[in-house]
Amino acid sequence: LIDENDGSCTDGDCSLRDAIQVASAGDEISFSVTGTIILTLGHVVLYKELVISGPGPNRLILSGNYTSRIFYNESNVSMSGLTITKGRDSEGGGIYNDGDGVINLDDIIFSDNATTQSENDGGGLRNNGRATLSNVAFVNNSSVGGGGMGNWGTAELINVTFSGNSSD
Repeated sequence: LIDENDGSCTDGDCSLRDAIQVASAGDEISFSVTGTIILTLGHVVLYKELVISGPGPNRLILSGNYTSRIFYNESNVSMSGLTITKGRDSEGGGIYNDGDGVINLDDIIFSDNATTQSENDGGGLRNNGRATLSNVAFVNNSSVGGGGMGNWGTAELINVTFSGNSSD
């Protein structure tokens, strides 16, 4: 559950950042832990095709601790079974899906994420690429525009809930 980046999963610890760094394109990263990972080293950049599978959104929480967003995606990524919370950035408080990004989210909760600049938005998720969301909840996220989600790309939403989000 620690946030460290020594680039090794053979030294007795394998953080999320380590797992992403040592994974090959197309690999799946599955978690064997439950609890909260507090990002202390800034947001995690997803730059290669990956599948990230958590044990369930109530069992694994990724927190930006109100100091950084959680993920910046510029690849083809699928995620499931996670809570994305307390992310904060100028755009995409929880996740920023870049124009080249393709993101598939299933069984994800975005909660208490925010953007910090008035002209930018997407408190929970900012999508500039392609996104497919299934069984996703946006709860108590905030932004000047798109409190839960800001979309400038293509998005397909299936069984998605927005509750308690705010925007101007």
